[in-house]
Amino acid sequence: MNKTLYCAISFHGYGHIAQTIPVLEKLNEVRPDVRLVIQCAAPRALLDAGLEFGFEHIEVETDFGMVMKNALDVDIEASHRRYSSVHKDWDTTIKRAAGLLESVRPAAVFSNISYTVNAAADRLSIPVINMCSLSWVDIYKAYCAHYPGATGIIGQMKEAYNKAEVFLGLTPGMPMTELANVRKIATVARTGVDRSGWIREKTGLARSARLVLISYGGVGLPMDFNCWPRLEDVIYIVASKDITTREDFISIESVGVNYIDILASCDVVITKPGYGMFAESACNGIPVLYTRRPGWPEESYLVEWLKANAVCDELSRDDLQGGNISEAVQGVMSRERHNIVRAEGTMQAVDELCRLLD
Repeated sequence: MNKTLYCAISFHGYGHIAQTIPVLEKLNEVRPDVRLVIQCAAPRALLDAGLEFGFEHIEVETDFGMVMKNALDVDIEASHRRYSSVHKDWDTTIKRAAGLLESVRPAAVFSNISYTVNAAADRLSIPVINMCSLSWVDIYKAYCAHYPGATGIIGQMKEAYNKAEVFLGLTPGMPMTELANVRKIATVARTGVDRSGWIREKTGLARSARLVLISYGGVGLPMDFNCWPRLEDVIYIVASKDITTREDFISIESVGVNYIDILASCDVVITKPGYGMFAESACNGIPVLYTRRPGWPEESYLVEWLKANAVCDELSRDDLQGGNISEAVQGVMSRERHNIVRAEGTMQAVDELCRLLD
């Protein structure tokens, strides 16, 4: 019996990968007989960092999501142009996606969250499950509904998403009322191990050092960290591309442990509102400082949930980029932490995939 699962993952930053990897890991635990093929524009090394078992990788874009100027700002005009290009010859777009599916001939498709893969799978009579905290139809509509041709694009997107057997709407997330097949499930997130002591020892830090992770989900944000304050016993952890010569900055890569363990070892994370960072922080009990994303329609749902489930505060963009962060960092570090959120949605999603495969 064919037990191949075709997983299509958006590479719009790291968030969609962070949502999907815990489900694939758990699926492999309960169903090691399933062959996994992942279509994602992310480099293989990024997927290998999260998945500790074998899979096949098709390094082809599933969807682009929205064109970003940086981690916080959407390029609205460029996004509409790209959607217009995708939908200009819709049949050719679907044929291209169907060609990849046909070369694999999977038993089922798990998509986060390519509507073109949905349409291609429907054309080949392959069942699909979607899973995400948002749909691109809601995001595109929020930014681009006023453009000529947007009504037709929105209609094709909705039709394609509704081809799925079910759209598993993650908690936290948008209600996605535009779609007819959404069913809410609990939170999906990775949990790590607190290795702060080991990190301090390996990098030569004092035992009293507090660790502050700065992460904006794989999409860059211009920052001048040289204007940031030197806080007593505080060490900033940043991506290597953002590293400075200051001794109070170390790179994520130099720490020598996997990303989720770094997060679980930190005292604070500074980030933007995004499902992956918010859910993983809450599920690992890590306080959050977040800077809002102008106009992003998912944001209010994420922020409301985080306020109810974790220690967090908003950090204005001016304060972030100007380095006015001392009071905010000290404030969240001093507050009593919430109970850790349990990632119960992971097994709920796995149960749905097993049902589809069988």
